[in-house]
Amino acid sequence: MNTKIISPLGIVALVLGLLPLCALLPGAFGYSLTDEVRTGWMLANFAFIAASLVLAIIVKSSSEDQGAGTKIVATAVIVLDVFWALLVIGLFALAFVVSFQSGQLLLL
Repeated sequence: MNTKIISPLGIVALVLGLLPLCALLPGAFGYSLTDEVRTGWMLANFAFIAASLVLAIIVKSSSEDQGAGTKIVATAVIVLDVFWALLVIGLFALAFVVSFQSGQLLLL
């Protein structure tokens, strides 16, 4: 019988799901990043979101023998990752529409 309240894999998924918030820190402290660093942050955020979503799905599907805390954390991480994914898709759509109207296609 497993008496763990929250799976360690669920905690890793939660931490990976919250890492895209680190992209807001330089702006909060008034730092300006170069284009290369911003592109790196963007790619890292994609990797964090994808890894977090995969881990959360694994935890959710194998949580029959886990406690209720694991199920709650896995569900919260999935909701958070869907939010991040919708936000990224919306920003890409906005960038595409704005650059298409200006006559030049600038996505990155």
